[in-house]
Amino acid sequence: MSDPITVRLADSDSSRTLDFALVRGTNVDVAVVDAAGAPVANAIVVDGVTDDGRQPRRLLTTQRDGHVRIPLANGTQKMVYVLPRDGSIASFLLRDPHEVKLVVPAGASALRLRALLQSGEPLSGLEPRIRLNGELIPDAVLRLYAQHLGIQLATDAAGELLLPKMPAGLYELTLDKRGNEWARVAAGNGETTVIQRFGAR
Repeated sequence: MSDPITVRLADSDSSRTLDFALVRGTNVDVAVVDAAGAPVANAIVVDGVTDDGRQPRRLLTTQRDGHVRIPLANGTQKMVYVLPRDGSIASFLLRDPHEVKLVVPAGASALRLRALLQSGEPLSGLEPRIRLNGELIPDAVLRLYAQHLGIQLATDAAGELLLPKMPAGLYELTLDKRGNEWARVAAGNGETTVIQRFGAR
C-alpha cells in the first residue's frame, strides 16, 4: 500500500519514471451506520488530510451496505472523516486493524454565523474555522461538506453564513483569519446563532 501521488505530464513528456514507496499494512473494514443502526451508503470518506489541512489525502465512498475499506500502515494511526450525502460530519481515529463500527450523529443542528463591525456593518467573505468537541475540522473537510450541500463557505453580503445539518455538540468557532478570537457554544437540535464583532477595518 502507498499514499496517492499527483503526477503532471506536459505535452513534451514522452515518458516519466515514478518510484512508489510501499508500506506494509492492511485494509481495515469500517462499517458506517446512523444513530438507528442503519447503514450509511454513498458517504464520502476523507482518508486523512495534508499537513496544512487544506487538501484531502484520499477520498473513498461507503458501499450500499455502509462499509468501506481504509488502508492503514502497520503501527500507525490517522484521523478519518465521514460526510453523509444528506449532511452531518463524523470523525474518528483509526488505529485498530480489526473491523471498526462508526456511528454518524444526525445532522440535527444548524449554525448561523454573523460577522459584524462594532458599528453594526456586516462583513462579507469571511470563512469559518471550527472545532467540534475539541477537534479542529480541517478546511478540506469543511469545503467538501459545503460542496455536497450546495452552500458557500463564507459570509454573504449581510455578513451571515448558515451551516445546516451539523451534528449537535460543543463548538468553538471563529471568522477571524488570525484565529485570535473564538466563540464557544453548545449546539443542540435546531438553529444556534453566533455573532462575532470586529473592530474598524
